[in-house]
Amino acid sequence: MYLESASRPWCTASSARPWSGCWDCSPCTRFGEASTKDQVLAIDLRDRDPDLVFSDVPYQKGRLFLGYLEAKFGRDRFDAFLRGYFDHFAFKSITTEQFNQYLSENLLDRFPGIVTHAEVLAWEHEPGLPIGAVLPVSNAFSQVDDARSAWLGGKLQPKTFGLDWVTQQWLYFLDNMPAPLRASSSEAWTKRTA
Repeated sequence: MYLESASRPWCTASSARPWSGCWDCSPCTRFGEASTKDQVLAIDLRDRDPDLVFSDVPYQKGRLFLGYLEAKFGRDRFDAFLRGYFDHFAFKSITTEQFNQYLSENLLDRFPGIVTHAEVLAWEHEPGLPIGAVLPVSNAFSQVDDARSAWLGGKLQPKTFGLDWVTQQWLYFLDNMPAPLRASSSEAWTKRTA
């Protein structure tokens, strides 16, 4: 069942608030690299070697499905649903049908008119991402772009930015530097790192 696969990256992303999402949504949009039948959450592995069809789809699409449900039902309702789900099915494997029944009874039918059963089935059985998928949004890289532009324009001193950046932001900062750097910029950068 994909919920266990999806819950770890979803919990990681949702706990990273206020950034609320991944750094790079490319895994979310690379479903086209997998065959159409492997872009679904409820994948049929009968007569197939699971090792040959393993991909990020259950993790990334599943995470986005959980984010979609959270966005639709609200954090409090969705957290209560997840707590109940994990308590109810602790240490058990379940089928997609069992998940759908639990989802219907404990979320969809309790709060009607928010998400339809057809929308859930689209997430589970259709390739790619359904219309209305909530993609992660972050300003983490726009802050880096602003700092790089200001630094290159001489409006920002090297030791005054990036103190709270994580590795991905620094890589993005460096990977998007113009080539070649002016000598004054290189010297200022050398002094910053010394």
